Amino acid sequence: MKPQILVTGGSGFIGTYVIKHLIEAGYGIVSFDLYKPEPSIPSGWLVKEIEDQFTFVRGDITDFYGLMRAAKEYNIGGIVHTGALTDVELLKDSPTLSLRINTGGTVNVLEAARILKMTKVIMISSIAVYAPKQYEPMDEEHPVHLPSQGPALSSYSSSKLAAEAFGLHYWAELGVPFMAIRCSGVYGFGMKYPMYIKTMLENALEKKPTVFETGGDASRDFVYVKDVAVAVKLALQSREDRLHNRIFNIAYGGPLTTGLQLAEAVKEILPGPEIRIGRGLSEFEAKIERSRGKLSIQKARDELGYEPRFDLRGGIREYIDLYRAYQRDQEGTIVKKI
Repeated sequence: MKPQILVTGGSGFIGTYVIKHLIEAGYGIVSFDLYKPEPSIPSGWLVKEIEDQFTFVRGDITDFYGLMRAAKEYNIGGIVHTGALTDVELLKDSPTLSLRINTGGTVNVLEAARILKMTKVIMISSIAVYAPKQYEPMDEEHPVHLPSQGPALSSYSSSKLAAEAFGLHYWAELGVPFMAIRCSGVYGFGMKYPMYIKTMLENALEKKPTVFETGGDASRDFVYVKDVAVAVKLALQSREDRLHNRIFNIAYGGPLTTGLQLAEAVKEILPGPEIRIGRGLSEFEAKIERSRGKLSIQKARDELGYEPRFDLRGGIREYIDLYRAYQRDQEGTIVKKI
């Protein structure tokens, strides 16, 4: 019998897809978040047909006792920790928020898992922990610190790296079966951090032009959100005695896609409205571009059996299908109300 899984941040972008995929795989799910999304917003719409198949608990990952109460009440056997504050602009000037929510919230999850002797803790981390590129492909052993450089995404990077370090401590010293998934450029319907792709796609679907002054040279390894959800399931199902690593890159694993290439892909699939992105990089992009490179997903392939199913165009097409279905549903809801 599969254990009952608590998903922190279950109302968020990645958390929503993780819940859907784990329910399909036969897991009992408790979603732990600050709010339960309404069907009028993407995350609520995505789970509206299965909302009776999981339990929602309103809670905050910074509240250790609230987290413990939920875990004990629902006999939780494992945690998928997607909950985090990801607003990079906010965190840039508020490092204590990063520490309290992203790092402190993770320590609360780990401590609950230790006390309750859970079988798995899977944390969603980020390739933003990597230091400026030293070699390619960048694998999990790539440096995360350089004595002459600051973190790529300011306090967000620092908080995720600190959370990973605590996770490894809880695993090595306290026996908590911790794993971290370092995701790269996660996209799909319901995403919040735009990475150019959200704006291009949704504007095109609404017949609006898209113009960016810069960003054409910004490069990313885009990974479709459903591939991330599969990776989480594989991590949950992994056998402790067969794991050699605790941290895994989860990406597409191919050549990076630039902003210019992304625009061409969107225009090919959705011809019509203007999509224009200028060459060069903003000051923000120029800083983080130093830490981007082709990523190795070999460890995830070897130890988890991970294999991405969606290339960029495949992910874009499914994003479009979901967006259109959501829009039709919302329009139908408005008509019914009238």
